[in-house]
Amino acid sequence: MAQGDAALAQGYLAAFERLLEKYALRPATPALDTRQIMQRLVKAGAEGIILGCTEIGLLVGPRDAPVSLFDTTYLHARAVADWALADCGITVPNWEGVITSE
Repeated sequence: MAQGDAALAQGYLAAFERLLEKYALRPATPALDTRQIMQRLVKAGAEGIILGCTEIGLLVGPRDAPVSLFDTTYLHARAVADWALADCGITVPNWEGVITSE
């Protein structure tokens, strides 16, 4: 990354931080806020929850929801590993790709 690119990225980050502060979008605890959203989804009838942002799987886990969680970071990493190993003739059995609360 060029020095100018780093400065530009820092400028965008600073602007984003100001927007979060201005509109009070920053939760007190990201994990707590995420758990509350997950509980609302379950109450609304969700049978599974996609953790579609890389950080969400770091904030919450199987104990935080009574439904299956689909961590897209894990799913993508596993798919890449399976693809790479398949070229070598290696298969990895018994993986479901789902994180359950059980």
